[in-house]
Amino acid sequence: MVDAFWIWHFVNAFEDGGDIVVDAIRHDDFRVFASPVDLNAKVSGEPALWRFRLSPKQRGFSGEPLRPFPCEFPSVHPRHAGAEHRTVWLQTYTKADGGEGAGVGRFDIQTRQTQYWYNPEGHLGSEPVFVPEHGNAPEGWLLQLLQDPEAERSYLAVLDSERLDAGPMAKVWFNQAIPMTFHGVFVPEANR
Repeated sequence: MVDAFWIWHFVNAFEDGGDIVVDAIRHDDFRVFASPVDLNAKVSGEPALWRFRLSPKQRGFSGEPLRPFPCEFPSVHPRHAGAEHRTVWLQTYTKADGGEGAGVGRFDIQTRQTQYWYNPEGHLGSEPVFVPEHGNAPEGWLLQLLQDPEAERSYLAVLDSERLDAGPMAKVWFNQAIPMTFHGVFVPEANR
């Protein structure tokens, strides 16, 4: 028997022997539909990165939190889609969990460490999108569209995916505020 929970966004899945390993952002219930995170207080239902293991032959299911802090909109390098992966890029939220804030994170599954870049105060970030530097290179860029409400403009922050804590390598400003978006994807020109 498995307690009920809600998954809005999957990270990735792969086979491990006879098991299926699924990484996903787990919510305690469906309240996320109204608001992904309560920005003022820690409440049940905050999204966290979990790893689930399905064992079809044994009719087994188990799960453990990999990163029990609020996060959403996960992604992995495209070359790892359907294969074992080590790095997950994600959006982070509240400071209620001991210092973390709104921004983006690079989570290492083996070390369970997260490297961060925090949005400037008051700036609103959309889903981060990973872009490989070239082909299957492990390095690349993390792109995040941000809105500066005070300036009434938006910009694209271009971050080194291996060194998020160095801050944006570039900011591409737009002449207006762009509405918040999500579910972006980068497709190399050769694949169009």
